[in-house]
Amino acid sequence: MSDGSTPRSPGGGPLPAADGRRRTEAGTRGRDRTESAAHGLHRAEAILFVGGVFAFAFLMLVFGSPLPAEVYLPLVGAWIVAGLTFVWWFDRHLARAVPARGRATNKPKKR
Repeated sequence: MSDGSTPRSPGGGPLPAADGRRRTEAGTRGRDRTESAAHGLHRAEAILFVGGVFAFAFLMLVFGSPLPAEVYLPLVGAWIVAGLTFVWWFDRHLARAVPARGRATNKPKKR
């Protein structure tokens, strides 16, 4: 380990730090998973959610032919607007869900 690299476990992942937390890789240096969740959805998660909204809209267009024509496109449009609104709301909800630093996260149990 004299080359300055991060010690690795036999499985190849980073070894736990002395305080029990896992060491982070270069892309997330200085942050752990709980701190980055304070900013809402990660980019990959948001892309998956939005991709899912558009995938279902595509399925609705392909297999929704039994619907009347005057309902067909407005329904797909409403699905896209509602799906993207939900992804936006969920991202904001996660960003607000993490308590501020320095505050106790465990409330005393009432008996």
